[in-house]
Amino acid sequence: RRLVGRLRGSQRHRFAAAGGPLQACLLRRPGQAQAHLRGSRGHGGEGREQGEGRLENHLALFLRLFRPPVKTRFALQSPAMPELPEVEVLRRSLEPHLVGDRIERVEVHNAALREPVDRATLVRHAAGREVEALRRRGKYLLINLSGGRTVVVHLGMSGRLTLVPAGTPPEPHEHVALHLRSGGRLRFRDPRRFGVVFSLPTAALAGDPHFSHLGAEPLEPGFDGAFLARAAAGRRGPVKPFLMDGTVVVGIGN
Repeated sequence: RRLVGRLRGSQRHRFAAAGGPLQACLLRRPGQAQAHLRGSRGHGGEGREQGEGRLENHLALFLRLFRPPVKTRFALQSPAMPELPEVEVLRRSLEPHLVGDRIERVEVHNAALREPVDRATLVRHAAGREVEALRRRGKYLLINLSGGRTVVVHLGMSGRLTLVPAGTPPEPHEHVALHLRSGGRLRFRDPRRFGVVFSLPTAALAGDPHFSHLGAEPLEPGFDGAFLARAAAGRRGPVKPFLMDGTVVVGIGN
């Protein structure tokens, strides 16, 4: 019910279209949902197997809600309300379109973000360089460039990265635009201005204050129950603040 209540507009429509059975399951009262997923009491193991099968189907439908951004003839853009999974989806979606391309020109339309954009440094580090890789650290998107430079983007609460064709006019709240050799333009918009865009030498990433305190990556092979047991050893307190501690593991939001 909390999930459905947070969906807005097109998200609610997608939920109804892609996850009808899941919606019915989530909107049941707790006791009803439990009985539905476990199967009828009179069917024993068969009922449980059917219930488990339905649960798997519901989860598959749920995951469809978070499919990667879709490239249309107009734009490829990042999802709303970005957390770590959304930033990772964005990275994977942009990677085939950016890697190997060249940033010909950098525009800073509005430097007023949570951390003001350093226009001169961004232009010096990014203009004329080729995109070599797209990486992610926590909720930061890292655009690795030739010559050992990296452009760092944090979407904040409302930031969006949109890949649009050349000649597309700037939109309201557009802060930074990277013009590409292929003719596209990667633009960063952020109405609430909690996002961050900056650049630095790639070798300096690990020691930068934005990254030096970050904990383990939850998608890396070393992140497992044994790691969490070691990290929690000697601690006392609620589980939620422990998991949300970015020095332990990155990217777990509310």
